[in-house]
Amino acid sequence: MIDDYFKVLAKADKSMFLNINKNSQLITRLYYDGKDYCKSNPMTLEEFAKKSSEIFDIIIDNEKMNNVWEIINKEEVFNFPDIYKDNHNKPIKFYFKGGNVDDENIFLYIYKELEDSLDTFDELTKCVSFDFFKKTVEENIKNKTEFISGLINIDNFKEFNEKYNRILGDVVLIETASTIKQCVGNNGLVCRSGGDEFLFFYKISNDYDEVYKYITDMLFKINGANNEIVDVDTTITVTIGLTRHPLDGNKFDLLLNRNRAALIRGKKKARNCFIIYLLEKCGYVDEFTEFDSKVDDLEYVSGSMGLITGVMEILNSKFTLKKRITDSLNLIGLYFYLDRLVVTEVDPKTNKITNTLAWYNPRSLKKEYKPNTKNITLWKSIYEKSNLLVVNSLEEGEGLVISDVLKDSNIVACVATELRQNDLLFGQIRFEMTSINRHWQPSDISNFVMLSKMISIIYNNEYTTLSHYKEMYFDRTTGIYNLQKWVQEGEKFISDISNDVYSVLDVAIHDFVNILNAYGIITIEKILKTIANFLLTLEEDNIVFGRTADNRFSMIFKGKNIEYINSLFIDLKEYVKDNIQLETGNVLLEAGIYINEDKILLEEALDRAIIARKFNSSFDNATVFTSIMYEKELVRLELESHIEQALQDNEFLLYLQPKINTKDKKLAGAEALTRWNYNFEKLIFPDVFIPLLERNGFIAKLDYAVFENVCKLIKELKDNNQEVFPISVNVSRSIPNFDRYLSDLERIRKKYNIEPDYIEIEITEGMYTDNNEIMKDFINKLHKKGYKVSLDDFGSGYSNISALSKLNFDTIKFDRGFFNDIKNEKETMIIKTMVKLVKKLNMKVLCEGVETADYEAYLTEIGCDYIQGYYYDKPLPLETFMKKYIK
Repeated sequence: MIDDYFKVLAKADKSMFLNINKNSQLITRLYYDGKDYCKSNPMTLEEFAKKSSEIFDIIIDNEKMNNVWEIINKEEVFNFPDIYKDNHNKPIKFYFKGGNVDDENIFLYIYKELEDSLDTFDELTKCVSFDFFKKTVEENIKNKTEFISGLINIDNFKEFNEKYNRILGDVVLIETASTIKQCVGNNGLVCRSGGDEFLFFYKISNDYDEVYKYITDMLFKINGANNEIVDVDTTITVTIGLTRHPLDGNKFDLLLNRNRAALIRGKKKARNCFIIYLLEKCGYVDEFTEFDSKVDDLEYVSGSMGLITGVMEILNSKFTLKKRITDSLNLIGLYFYLDRLVVTEVDPKTNKITNTLAWYNPRSLKKEYKPNTKNITLWKSIYEKSNLLVVNSLEEGEGLVISDVLKDSNIVACVATELRQNDLLFGQIRFEMTSINRHWQPSDISNFVMLSKMISIIYNNEYTTLSHYKEMYFDRTTGIYNLQKWVQEGEKFISDISNDVYSVLDVAIHDFVNILNAYGIITIEKILKTIANFLLTLEEDNIVFGRTADNRFSMIFKGKNIEYINSLFIDLKEYVKDNIQLETGNVLLEAGIYINEDKILLEEALDRAIIARKFNSSFDNATVFTSIMYEKELVRLELESHIEQALQDNEFLLYLQPKINTKDKKLAGAEALTRWNYNFEKLIFPDVFIPLLERNGFIAKLDYAVFENVCKLIKELKDNNQEVFPISVNVSRSIPNFDRYLSDLERIRKKYNIEPDYIEIEITEGMYTDNNEIMKDFINKLHKKGYKVSLDDFGSGYSNISALSKLNFDTIKFDRGFFNDIKNEKETMIIKTMVKLVKKLNMKVLCEGVETADYEAYLTEIGCDYIQGYYYDKPLPLETFMKKYIK
């Protein structure tokens, strides 16, 4: 039999804890201000009365103590007469059994001993022992009783003890145990399983809604009781991990382990919550599972940080954006006990509403949100500078411009803020109460702002990713797949074909550059969009299409129905003809077909379709790839296989084509070109081997070889005191890393100890149209090193004006196709204007491809600085060039 005793808890600035053994009438424990005045030596009531007058703000003598004794034994609520006063002459009030506590009074709580032949009780909380608890639960399991079992942990208990003192910690433990026992009553049992952990079981149906309602009420009561008793700045909460018998197991150890898994999930998720064990939430757990991290390890993380961590896990998962947002709303709403959460999504470009996501608390009366396209504007009109709106009650909302919206949406209290990131507005989020007023705490609001920021970042990341995805995989002009995406989707498409036979159709706009020069970018874009619009009308299940080059569109079809593919091509031509009319006639399309029965790679199949297209002798039908074309392809492969050896053996020879100054008709410089002396037997021209080098990745090696030959030549000229002239070298459009490329050029130049101003770097138009910012950086770095930079092939594409305004070139090289007919008045007007524009921008003008005296005279007349072309000389071998131009 356990001795009768009672405890006195003094609620004051300094806590008092008093333990009196009723049988011996000795004070066995006396704590005050964190000190133990008994020091394990019990004191009598008389000694306590004397001691109390020294250390407490209360005067107690033996007579009064005996009166207290009589009151305790009556076990009733009793207010001491006013004669019992403290040193400040204020009445002392003792409240027995269930009495409320206010800020000025002392609370006395009596614990009545419970009898049992076993040692079944925890001394502090009077909960049963773990062994007794386990035995009782196993009896109920054996009897197949439906019940729930829960593991309750006090949140941040270690931090609480350190911040205040252990006495208050004991108060929290006692109050937590008492509230759990009240909730369980005679229908279950409560055990203190650890320092700040409690186990309970409660006989109840396994119905989810019934369990949810019961445990919600328990969580509310425990938190309420603790925060009412202990008046400190810290909010005291608990987290509960719950299982149901027999749904979650029919063994005690299994249920206990799953309780712990659910508890840890709740701690990581948000704290101040309960988790009912589910496999998909808590993972697989059996009775042998060992937990690497204890709940205590999480104690220093606040509940709100746990929530934020949980939301971050969800937002950064791999699910769809909608699921990530809705799952986050569910977690936030349950944590803060909200009635409703609403996210209104807007398009960052137009600020127009695109979607609304609403979460409703399943335990609240559902009041529907009524979307209104004007809501965003109205909410925005009353935001403070922080873009935050806080409404605590319907009465507060009455004075706002948005009061009608509040009423229409059944909002009683809310916090609203924008979802904004990097000056982009993605919408609005509202944390709402639809049933009761709510005075939002500063901590709630700061958490709302932080969570809103996190969600804004996810929206921004999704928007940026989608933008990058479109830029990476979709053609900007037409909106359909580019080459990279066409290959990706094409390979997926092919993998679903049972017999692996498919056809590739490649369609190109004939005379693309001339159409561009004559009619401009607007007409070109109209043609491209017209072709794309036709393709978008086709059934996606039967075809994969994309714009695979400036003037080309490629398509993949199942099987080898040449007749169908050709008829589709004819329909496309007619569609373009009906929608585009040029002054010079219709837009002509050419096409090639390859039937892939040999199971070669898609990109190789496309190459063969391109080869077939180039063999097209008319514009009536598509040309089908033949064996003759294949034989020519074998020749190409033979050349390609020898390229690496050719680079090692220096088979690539340096050729120079002169650049002539139009003023004095003298040599102004030269362009470095190359010819392939294949096996030192025959010459092969760049139009054959350059595409091969670009394809197999050796093009940079050729660039370095040409650059080194140029540096070597300049050094020889200087060493021999011969005339040194500027030489331009071309940069391949396939260079993957310009910084590394420039570093390699510098290494070669310094090897020969020559000045960089003797060398001009030529960049083609295709390079900057795709990488404008990268190319701008590359050009600036070239200039800093001392190189000149020229734009090659000006007029061969359609982004030239942009390049002139944004990129800092020294020379602009006009492509031969830019001035086809000097008798054409419109063409000559364009040429004159462009030459003037370039010179006003302090750039030199070089016209290449000049073959006749008429062109030479005309270009000289309109102000062209340099001329390059067969009129003066074709590209010459180095020795020939030196003999002819260098003294």
